[in-house]
Amino acid sequence: MFLSRHHRGPRLGATDVARIVRCSTKTVKNWLDCYDTTGDVEVAPRCGRPRKTTEKDDRWLAKRVRVDHEVTSSSLAEDMEGREVVVSSRTVRRRLHELGLEYTAPLLKPLLSVVQQSKRLAWATAHLDMDWRQVVFTDETTIVLDRPPSRIWQQRGARKPVWTIKHPLKLHLWGCFSAKGFGNIFMFTQNLTADLMCTIYESALLPSSEQWFGDEALGWVLQEDNDPKHMARMSQTWKEDHHV
Repeated sequence: MFLSRHHRGPRLGATDVARIVRCSTKTVKNWLDCYDTTGDVEVAPRCGRPRKTTEKDDRWLAKRVRVDHEVTSSSLAEDMEGREVVVSSRTVRRRLHELGLEYTAPLLKPLLSVVQQSKRLAWATAHLDMDWRQVVFTDETTIVLDRPPSRIWQQRGARKPVWTIKHPLKLHLWGCFSAKGFGNIFMFTQNLTADLMCTIYESALLPSSEQWFGDEALGWVLQEDNDPKHMARMSQTWKEDHHV
């Protein structure tokens, strides 16, 4: 207020004050009007629409969602009426978003059968004293280019088309790592066969193991899953011939 209203100030206009304090002229005019009316530049709190849910209601919503992951916002809004709280499904979604919850596609994980559980427990028990510093872990993965999104926001009643490629490009990767670090990566586009598996062993696995354990080290162990290409006779013969 010194720049415009104080009797010892320069008595500048709103535009000049806005340029000095680096804000809009409209904002300065609002400050001046507020000062002329109330003698202060503090804006009085606005009486907006009261919040329809309390903190207790919000905690109840979060608990319901964690118990029932598939419940919809419409169902929650109906359930809130039993608590004598009338809210829309949109308000329910806003409250859940405020709590850090989102309605998205789940991460699917297949359940283990009793046989699989028993085998994994037996394997873990048998390897309790394993020196994992001498183990090389390997696996394969596939990267699909131009994969269409699984879920998108759409206008209600108007389906949005998403252009896709019928046979998208795929890139297969084989990789390995040990306690000493990451090893070589082998990239390929053809289907994985036992013959290609042996090529990967020769060009990617052996150089990595030699880098970690030395040229003639025989104490390291290869850890793979039960993929048919790993268990094929050609792959097993190659590993026996190279003392893997």
